[in-house]
Order: sequence, then structure tokens, then C-alpha cells
Amino acid sequence: MVPPVQHFRLDRIPDNLLREPLDFLFADHMRQRKMCNAIDAIHMTDEKFPLPELEEPIFAYLSEDFPLHIADEECDLFPTLRTTPDRDHDLDDLIDALMRNHAIELAMASDVIVYLKRNLHSLDEADNVSQFPRLLFMFTDCLRRHLAIEDQMLLPLARKRLGISDLSRIGRAMAKRRNIIYPE
Repeated sequence: MVPPVQHFRLDRIPDNLLREPLDFLFADHMRQRKMCNAIDAIHMTDEKFPLPELEEPIFAYLSEDFPLHIADEECDLFPTLRTTPDRDHDLDDLIDALMRNHAIELAMASDVIVYLKRNLHSLDEADNVSQFPRLLFMFTDCLRRHLAIEDQMLLPLARKRLGISDLSRIGRAMAKRRNIIYPE
């Protein structure tokens, strides 16, 4: 039995970390892991649904922050890495695989949001009880594997290959995407 979740929230990443965009992305990876743990608590708890202390931050993250994070990588980080002089086919293959995973994860996140919104209050139906935990597990499992690859392979490569001007450009784009004034 998983203990009930008393206080769950995903703290906002400080704006000044946008000056170090790779650190910002890593910090957001930690938030994603925390969200995965909360999702696990939803399908492992013996408590009755709904669990509003989990729903709201998960909805907010999946509908707002998660797409921004993926855009940060696909619109800025990945293209910048693809233009580095020491780029190779292994890096291209890694980025291509991560982008395919992003598409799958976005679709799964959308399913999680829809499923929670439509069915969280009617989990007494047999179909819902069997489908919901599987959907949640598949999503968190996929996301955790993806985060491990990014943290262990992609971010270390980016730290080696990207220069100060690359990082500044990425950080500024990330700030603009969030309607935040880039911290000077």
C-alpha cells in the first residue's frame, strides 16, 4: 500500500536558471520524475478517487509545462546540436529516437489528461478500473526511460559541444516561449 499523498506540487523553476538552459532542462527532468511518482501514487493507492491533491498539478504540468519542455528540446536544443562541427551519425540517431519518443509521450500525456478528466470520478466501471492503471504505468515507464537517456547521454554531449553563444541563444528562446524576460 502506497501512503497517501498529503502535499504534492511541482515547484516552478527559477527564471534565472534560463541563463543555464541545460541545467533548466535537467531541473525540469527532476520535476517530471516527481510527477511520475505522483502518477504512480494515483494507481497504487487504496484510497478512493478522486485525489485532487494530485490531479491539479499533474493536469497543469502535462497540459502546460510538458509541451514547453518538448518544444525547448525540439525547436532549440536538438537543432543546435545538429549544427555542431563535431556532430556524428550517432548523435543524429539519438536525436531522431528522442523526437519519436516525444511524439509518443505527448500522445500518451494527452490520453492521461483526457482519461483523468473523463473517468476519474467513475472508476467503479470495470473497463475504467482495468485500463486506467495500465495507461498510467505505460506513460510513466516510457517517460522515465526517456529521461534516463537524456540525462545520461544527451545533456552530457550538449555540455561538451555547445558554446556560450549557443547556450545563450537556447536560453533566450526558452524564456521567450514562456513569456519571461531573459535574466541578464
